[in-house]
Amino acid sequence: MTRTNPPYDCSCFYRSGVHSLVRFGLIVGSLAVASTGIGQDDSNPFRERDMAETIDEGRNSEPSPLNETSQSNGANAATQVGESAERSEREVKLSDELRMLRRSESAMGANHPAVGNVKTMIATISEQLRLLALAREKAAKAEKQKLSGSIDDLSDKELRRLVVRMAAKIVQLETRVDILERQIDPY
Repeated sequence: MTRTNPPYDCSCFYRSGVHSLVRFGLIVGSLAVASTGIGQDDSNPFRERDMAETIDEGRNSEPSPLNETSQSNGANAATQVGESAERSEREVKLSDELRMLRRSESAMGANHPAVGNVKTMIATISEQLRLLALAREKAAKAEKQKLSGSIDDLSDKELRRLVVRMAAKIVQLETRVDILERQIDPY
């Protein structure tokens, strides 16, 4: 039985090294795609710091080690869901800017010429966040007192707001239960 060669002869590619380059390119490309996919598949929705922690740091005027390490704490993660639903776009932008400034400050060091400016910006933004949070709390208290009457006396708009708040609270509680279940049974 005679062996027949295929209509194309790849032996020149093997000898010239093109085949190994193609294989190398495929391996590198697949690793790049896999690492990108892994980086985008973030199963922890509570990775970023919460605005409440940022506001607490602003009140204390000094960063607390508890706030830095509590990012993965289940109790803080559960409160993040409720507060993130109530945060305005301005509060989100300010908290993101504050987080970036804190990173810059930690990377600069104490002797950097711009540290003073960064610290004043951090103090200003912390104060703005604190004032926004106080305004939100006052508005929530006023609305709560307004809604403290009978449900029968509520208008359609007030009832809808109440339903939205209750739905947000349900989501918060479901998330809290999920976190606690994951802590109890990691598998």
